[in-house]
Amino acid sequence: MDTRAPGDLLDSRYELIERIGSGGMGTVFRARDTRLDRIVAVKLLHHGREVDDVTRSRLQAEARFAGGLQHPGIVQVYDYGEAPGEGGPTPYVVMQHVEGTPVSEVLRQRGPLDPATVATLLDELAQALAVAHASGIVHRDLKPSNILVTGTGRAVLVDFGVARSDTTEPLTETGQIIGSADYLSPEQVRGQRATAASDIYALGIVAHQCLSGTSPFRRETQAATLLARLNDDAPELGTDVPAPMRTLVGTMLSPEPGDRPTAAEVAQRVAMLDQQPTVVLPPMPAAVATPHRFFDRRRLVAIAAAAVLLLGVGTTLVVLNGDDATPPAGAAEELVVPSVRGDQVAAAAKELRAAGFDVVRRPVDGSAARGVVLRQSPGPGVYDGGEPATVVLRVSTGPAATAVTASASSSASAAAKSAPPATPVTHPHGKKPKKPKGPKGPAHPKGPKPGKHKP
Repeated sequence: MDTRAPGDLLDSRYELIERIGSGGMGTVFRARDTRLDRIVAVKLLHHGREVDDVTRSRLQAEARFAGGLQHPGIVQVYDYGEAPGEGGPTPYVVMQHVEGTPVSEVLRQRGPLDPATVATLLDELAQALAVAHASGIVHRDLKPSNILVTGTGRAVLVDFGVARSDTTEPLTETGQIIGSADYLSPEQVRGQRATAASDIYALGIVAHQCLSGTSPFRRETQAATLLARLNDDAPELGTDVPAPMRTLVGTMLSPEPGDRPTAAEVAQRVAMLDQQPTVVLPPMPAAVATPHRFFDRRRLVAIAAAAVLLLGVGTTLVVLNGDDATPPAGAAEELVVPSVRGDQVAAAAKELRAAGFDVVRRPVDGSAARGVVLRQSPGPGVYDGGEPATVVLRVSTGPAATAVTASASSSASAAAKSAPPATPVTHPHGKKPKKPKGPKGPAHPKGPKPGKHKP
């Protein structure tokens, strides 16, 4: 293709003004549409890049995909064309010119963003992705440099250059990895087809990076970065990030695509982050001055005796009732995490969802049979984590289980669950009751222990 520079008139219509960006496929110029007298952005292939059928098809697809989407969070595409040149025709895409700063530059200048700002960013991008996914379009290259923040703070998603549609044939060969290494999902790293869930994973990485200031899976080499996606968990976010936000980002980074929320669900959960009620305690009433009253000795003794009597009756009632307290009417039921360690992951996930929990699967190396739950977090018991209630399962990637092994594992797990749990006996005052002592009688000779009689 031929060289283009500011001042050139492209296809007798678009006057190139200045170079404003560069991506994997091409260079973006700010330009003026001389027919409609408006400022636009024009994307041209990099100088020296061959214009083959696949490259031309990708640019056409970008124009077609993004051009069919109408949302304030998605850059509009106006035109596609091929300008004649010395080295052959030059394909180009004309887009809406968005005055904004890439999120990558915002992070470089400001460092980590506060959770409220990231929540707004997530909300707007999730809504934009919901529109794209509803049309069967997957972006496949979601990253900070492809997100612009306008002067009013709105996030706009740009560069659908490697996007794909469910209604068209793929433009890449099976097993070929398309996208940026830092933001690929585990299934993309394995060479599998990208889906809407892959965009959610990339958005989760972007959110994590905005909150922490660093890309969670970046390593020294690109190969190590890709392998980290398969073997490592994202670092835990700091406690300065609210627990619901940490849970949402963790769910978006689930290794299994089916465990991730949809774009619409992400937007719904972000909206719920702002609906946590803030309870403001009313000010304490001012103390009212009361005149001193004088009591005689007999009156004070009578009041003290009545107090002792009431205290004794109250204690007796508590002991007889056997409960420390009665929960107030309408109190919320506590979620209880069932024990699923040793179960097959499919059965474990089903049981946890039935108990009201979201499930996140984390594959780990282990000698146990493939698909067996090695660990769960949190463990069995009353759930005291954030919302939405989520349980993380560490699942073995070991060898496939034989029929006998799987059957034995399931039987052992079922037997363990059928055993009644021990009920601890507690005293109303928090101490274990002592065993009652019977009257002392004459000593008896020790006989054989129960259960060990020999006929």
